Order: sequence, then C-alpha cells, then structure tokens
Amino acid sequence: MHHTLTRLTDNQLLIFGGRKSPAKPLNNSCLFSILPDGKRYSCKPLQCSVEPEARWRHSSTLINISGSKQVVVYGGKSTKIVFGDLWLMDVESKKWSEVVLPQPRPTPRHSQSCCVWGSQLLITGGLDSNEDPVGVIALVNTVDWTWSTLKTSQVIQPRYSHTSHVVNDQLLLIGGVGLSPVTFGVTSINLLNGLVLNYSLSTDASPEKPIMLFKFTSEFLKDENKLVVFGGGGNCFSFGTHFNATPICLDISNIVS
Repeated sequence: MHHTLTRLTDNQLLIFGGRKSPAKPLNNSCLFSILPDGKRYSCKPLQCSVEPEARWRHSSTLINISGSKQVVVYGGKSTKIVFGDLWLMDVESKKWSEVVLPQPRPTPRHSQSCCVWGSQLLITGGLDSNEDPVGVIALVNTVDWTWSTLKTSQVIQPRYSHTSHVVNDQLLLIGGVGLSPVTFGVTSINLLNGLVLNYSLSTDASPEKPIMLFKFTSEFLKDENKLVVFGGGGNCFSFGTHFNATPICLDISNIVS
C-alpha cells in the first residue's frame, strides 16, 4: 500500500515502493506489463544495483529530459525519516540515479503531489517532518536542477493527499486534506501570472455517503475536459469510515476553458 504506479508506455507501468506494514517499507521496483491479448498481465521485479531507500507516500511522475523518458520519484517517508531526495529511473535502461538538488532544498515531505509543466516539476502540498501540511509550491527545473518557489496571487492553503494536473498552463489541485475543516474542491493556479481561484464541488452526494477527495488517484480526460477520480476515503472523525464506492467524474470545462 501507499506505493506509486507510473505509466511508462501504452502497456507498461512501473510500481515502486509502498509498505507491507508501518514497520516494513519497500523499495522494490516492479515492471507491470499488460499482455497483447489485453486480458492478462505480468509483474516482474527489476534487479537494480542502485535504488532509492525504502519508502511510502512518495510522488512519482514521468518526464522527458533531453529526449529521454525518466521516472521521477521525490520525497516520501519511512519508519523514522521524511525524505527530501529526488531520484530518476531511465525508462530505457531501467537504472536508478539520484539527483542532488542545490541547498537549500525544497522541504522534505510526504503525501505530496508532483506533475510536469514543460521541463519543470511542480511539487505541491504534502506533510513535512513535523507532520504539518505544506502550502508552498516548488518548481524544479530539470535542465539545470535548480529550484524556486511559485509566486501566487494569494496564499495556497496547505494540503496533502491530493492530486494535481497541468492543463493549458493551469495547475489544478484536486481535493486533499488540511488543518481546517474546509473541504477542498479544485484550486486553479495560473502558471503564467500566479492567479489563484478556488472552486467548490457541486454534487448530489448525500451526507451519509459524502465524496471523499483524499487518498485517491485521478486522470484527466483531455478530449472531454473531465477528471475521473478513482478510490478515495478513509477514517474521518466527522463522518466515520467512508470510501468512494465507484469512480467519480468531475466536469472541469468551466475551469480550464
């Protein structure tokens, strides 16, 4: 649980990390392949001489660096450590290498989200070493591996266990949990001018079965301007234990138009 699954090609994905229990973090790298008939799959452990330390609740995404596809793993936590390191796996060679970011580095964190904007990584939210939510958005330039903080028109409310997507030069933060009882919907951040807009969700969900936008995954459907949410939920002091029973489709055409 709490591993990452990153799409490499149309039929291959990389599974990395996670944990068997709170005392048993993993640093396994496994290649998940969908077989040609589309009905079967294989999962093959990769034998790596160098790889990141065991962790869970890290972020992982795919980026093209100088014409080479790379999986980027950042942060995460282990039994006693919150990580602030950054690793690359070359999709072709299946080899890991660590990138040493210049000091001072972005705040070590876990439960963050990471997505790609051109040649830059956008690392948003998460929990720091004190388990405090992070609001600062870090931009990591993959050309020279320098980093900076995104300047915005207003303070981004700290959050974690959210997802993020870049659409038309807009960074979208979906859901998440924060310190306040506010339920996060969608936050849009214009990456060109820093304008921040917050949108609440309009749903027909009943109070007995609320939509839980944390600990979930999401995919953006470009042709339809919709987000599909898979999973989500957990223990909530206000609502008890709830999980989203079915995928949820969010129409964000008014936000990204």
